[in-house]
Amino acid sequence: MPEVTREKLGAWLLKCNPVNWDVEKFLADGHGVVHSWVVQDNYRSASMAKGDPVVVWVTGDGHHAGILGVGQVTGHVGLRPPGYDYEEDYWAPSQGPPAKALLWVPTEIGLVPTSLSRHVVRAEPALRAAEVFAAPQLGNPNFLDIAQWAVLQWMLLRHRVLGAP
Repeated sequence: MPEVTREKLGAWLLKCNPVNWDVEKFLADGHGVVHSWVVQDNYRSASMAKGDPVVVWVTGDGHHAGILGVGQVTGHVGLRPPGYDYEEDYWAPSQGPPAKALLWVPTEIGLVPTSLSRHVVRAEPALRAAEVFAAPQLGNPNFLDIAQWAVLQWMLLRHRVLGAP
């Protein structure tokens, strides 16, 4: 995978595995914003900065698979921010919250009732090489380059998933 640099970065992509984190219940309970997400301790997470665009990608083939939310990074990556403990209620009991060695990125990511399907995203030629498809085993954060992010924003508008980003 190519090295991520600030010059190439369009947006961060945070993956959510619904087997580990119950996105369906989170939405059903009336939550519409994700305030933090787990990331690996690496040069990518160290590069995340306040104001960077970020998208939530739900993995798998379920109802919400694909882009489920768009927002931004709201602070520095570090230990779990206080005050967001309610989000821990949605981790699968067999999994629990991620290992303590992992870090959290504070975010303000608005979730949408209907995701932009992974099949629709993958069908777009400009997005077929996106990391989420080219290297699905990579941990968080993944990234979209500037051109991929521009295409994804256009798709979100075209499919009326979100208003103007």
